[in-house]
Amino acid sequence: MYCTAITKFCLLILQTLLTLWHLVAIGNARPEGSPFSACTTMVPVHGSNSPRQDLSPYVVLVSQASYRPGDSVSVMLRGLCSIEFMGFLAEARRADPEDSRYKDNPDEAIGSFSAVMGTRYECGDNRNALTHNTRYNGTTLLFNWTAPAEPQGHIQIKASFVQRFDSFWPQVASVVIQDPSAKALSVNPDDLRTPFITPCQIDRPTTPSLETTTPSTGNTGMIMSTAAQQQLTQPMFSTTTPRLTSVTRGVVQPPNWSGNPSSELVPLGKDPSCGVDRGCFLSCKDGSCDFTVMWSDIGDYVWFDVKARQVTSRADQYVAVAFSEDTKMGSDSVVECSEDDGTPRVHVSYNKRFRNDRLKELDNEVFANAQMAVRDGLVRCQFARKKDKSGDKRVYDLNKDWYMLVAQGTATDGRKEEHNGLPSISAKIVDFQSFMVVYPLISDRIYIKTHACLMILAWLFCASIGTVVARFYKPLWPHKTFCGRKVWFTIHRMCMVTAGCLNLVSFALIFYEVQGMSDISILRFRKLHPVVGIVTTFIVVVQIILGIFRPHSSSENRPVFNWGHWLLGIVTHILTVFNMMLGVGLKKASIHVSVVYILYAYAVYQVIIVIILEIIFCNIRVQVRKQQSYSIYEIRNAIYSSTKDILDSTVSEPPGAFLLRIILGVHILIITSFAAAIIAVIIFIDVS
Repeated sequence: MYCTAITKFCLLILQTLLTLWHLVAIGNARPEGSPFSACTTMVPVHGSNSPRQDLSPYVVLVSQASYRPGDSVSVMLRGLCSIEFMGFLAEARRADPEDSRYKDNPDEAIGSFSAVMGTRYECGDNRNALTHNTRYNGTTLLFNWTAPAEPQGHIQIKASFVQRFDSFWPQVASVVIQDPSAKALSVNPDDLRTPFITPCQIDRPTTPSLETTTPSTGNTGMIMSTAAQQQLTQPMFSTTTPRLTSVTRGVVQPPNWSGNPSSELVPLGKDPSCGVDRGCFLSCKDGSCDFTVMWSDIGDYVWFDVKARQVTSRADQYVAVAFSEDTKMGSDSVVECSEDDGTPRVHVSYNKRFRNDRLKELDNEVFANAQMAVRDGLVRCQFARKKDKSGDKRVYDLNKDWYMLVAQGTATDGRKEEHNGLPSISAKIVDFQSFMVVYPLISDRIYIKTHACLMILAWLFCASIGTVVARFYKPLWPHKTFCGRKVWFTIHRMCMVTAGCLNLVSFALIFYEVQGMSDISILRFRKLHPVVGIVTTFIVVVQIILGIFRPHSSSENRPVFNWGHWLLGIVTHILTVFNMMLGVGLKKASIHVSVVYILYAYAVYQVIIVIILEIIFCNIRVQVRKQQSYSIYEIRNAIYSSTKDILDSTVSEPPGAFLLRIILGVHILIITSFAAAIIAVIIFIDVS
């Protein structure tokens, strides 16, 4: 009965873990992006779910109808009728089925993409496929595709869209981007484009579109087939910044920058005038920028021009620029540009440690020429910020030098929600009277990585060995001692003391990193990590104290200690593994999501090894009962109830001892592999 109950309990734990794993998978639907296994078929690997066969609610739009080697083509993924997608995989592939290269390899990915915020490369090291690196939840995404140095024939941009875990459309194709050096298409190009649903009014342009019945190399609009244009004409966007809407403020003379700073036709990229007649804070890679902040001193004010890619398709969102005396959030003077129900707003606010206070009463005194717009994948904000607001220390004096921080996110009812990702922080302090060019700070996060690695060593390695040895290996080595105690006890104590010490050191390191308490919440799932961490560390301290003052083996309180010690140990082990999964999702950790799946595998393995050892141990007990007399059996039960060796009365190791040793060796090898794999990902794979 005892064996049966234990086995059922272990099976229930396994079932619960697998159910939670499945629920997490459904809820996340691969938030880290498409897996490598989907690169050829472009079909999401979502369990047994099949692709949708109805008309696609998504379209792939491109900025030109033909290309030449080395051309950069703007690509927009668009959800019609404001239908959002939570994930995608984009590749460029040959379009002409009669092309010999197509026949040889129809799934070959051509050219390279430029990753933007919220995306990452997939399918090898050639940057020829782009996917999301976090759940997107948007209707519009804009990025660039660059043609190879050699002609590749007619091309289509294909994208797989995920609406939900069980609802996705693979290989939604754009119009054909024609190669002028190639033979004419062997099929009607309109037949190659994926059909889509009837667009809604919101999808129609507010300005006339380009004529696209013939190929064009212009880049001011998105290209569609003639038939498609009869249903949907894409508004001009992408390589242009949105027209600014004025916010009621004072008026000052803008700086005399080269070119027209208010022009719509300014691409989101590094301006060649940066460092010449304006200062710039840029987040750019491979010619594509996530944001640019330009400034110039104009007397009593500093003129700012902020441009950024949208981080979500929601109309109500913000971009905020903060001035800080250090590289951490808190005690920062902030300018926030937001859109509330289509109304642009520019405000001054102040960051406290975990809160932002908007200072509306100061807006008219601090700003002039404030303008802001959000449209077609881009956010733009211009304003003149008064250098000094005497009498209010929350508005920092721009005659002094400060670090700059840029953050983006959504706004609800005019209030900013938590920013998407970590803020970008200038690598050095900024002089706003100069034309310096600065880039975001790249942090090695050494304390965070050390914290994570120490926790992995403590709980995946040391605790896994210590708990298994204490539970199943007491009968082994009955007449041997190690460090003056029984072998199993010495191994258990060494492992658990090491785990406790590593936990305490790791706990101290993370407190040093965040300079005190982190932003915690018992209502927001991810921010439970510090709460659970504090609880488990407290239990570790309690366990150490209990171990020091444990009662003698003959004491009547020893059974209470044994059960309490066992229960606290099991709870702590489960909570720490769960907390590691929470920690992977924290923005500041920037740990690759593959760690979560390794932790899932570890949790399932841990349950399986316990089940296997329980079955073996049950069989050992049955065999021992047959070998011992009833009186010895009674003595054995009494000894076992006080957690002494259950086979103390025997003169040799129990049956199956050799098998138990093999299992222990395999167990140590497997958990070493789990721990090493996670530590390697933490150290060598950076997703920041």
